Amino acid sequence: MEFNQLRAFLAVLDSGSLQAGGKQLQVSRSTVHTRIAALEQSLQMELFVRTHRGVEATEFARHFAERARGLLREADALTQLAARERGEVLGELRVRFTVGLPPKLHTIFPPLFHRRYPHIKLWIEVVEDPARDVPEDIDFVVHFGPRVPSGPFNTFVLARFDEHLIASRRYLDAHGRPTTLAELAGHRLLCWYPPGADRCRLPLRDGGALEVSPAYATNDPFVLHLMAEEGQGVVFTPDANTPSGPIDRSEIELVLPELVGREAAVHVLVPQRQAATPRSRAAVRLLRELVRELLQIELGCPACAT
Repeated sequence: MEFNQLRAFLAVLDSGSLQAGGKQLQVSRSTVHTRIAALEQSLQMELFVRTHRGVEATEFARHFAERARGLLREADALTQLAARERGEVLGELRVRFTVGLPPKLHTIFPPLFHRRYPHIKLWIEVVEDPARDVPEDIDFVVHFGPRVPSGPFNTFVLARFDEHLIASRRYLDAHGRPTTLAELAGHRLLCWYPPGADRCRLPLRDGGALEVSPAYATNDPFVLHLMAEEGQGVVFTPDANTPSGPIDRSEIELVLPELVGREAAVHVLVPQRQAATPRSRAAVRLLRELVRELLQIELGCPACAT
């Protein structure tokens, strides 16, 4: 049983003939006949009998018509609801990503989005500080770091992760394993800094900070992971993968994990100026649906899967 068969049946019932029913539906008489014949075969019941005046509905057809009309009304309502939802985010969905998000997020998110919403164009801008001077046409911002950006945003957490010190076993075997903050000063330090963070202060687990003078600092954590694997020093970085694949954990050690580090998160920020608009509400619903699917996929951030 198909909706076009039900519509053909009701058109003939209301108009009194196959010809008139076809005109109502803007299809040929033979198409209407084929659809009704298929519906009768599906139901194993006769719906019309031929008379000299045309066709006449059977008693079963009259009772069946009531249910058929209700079913089509429900189907039309669902179609209209879906059309409204699509209309709220038609055109482009504009997103700002922060520098430093796992590369797999960039490769997984767009095809997943377009598979679900093929008629919506996705526009992504990657900037160092995505929460600063947000253009009016941005639907939401994805921010990566320990600080929750201030401003006129509705905010929720996409995923959590840990920031800590790491180094390769090769480097530590050659230069020693620091056991105190004072011993850390004797090592070559490479630091990650997210938007708004001080590159010369390492966060401590007790809530304080350690003043440092890093030999190298960057907002790209994946470069730092490569440098750690190559044994270039002790690296402060979020827990994430390199662009080429997962880190060989057997060759990487945490350094002073009880003393240095903090929890951070990937935040989604929706500008309040459009948070109440149908488009923005639809965009947030869309994002939450995609997040549920994305978190089922290994994004390259072990902490993100929790």
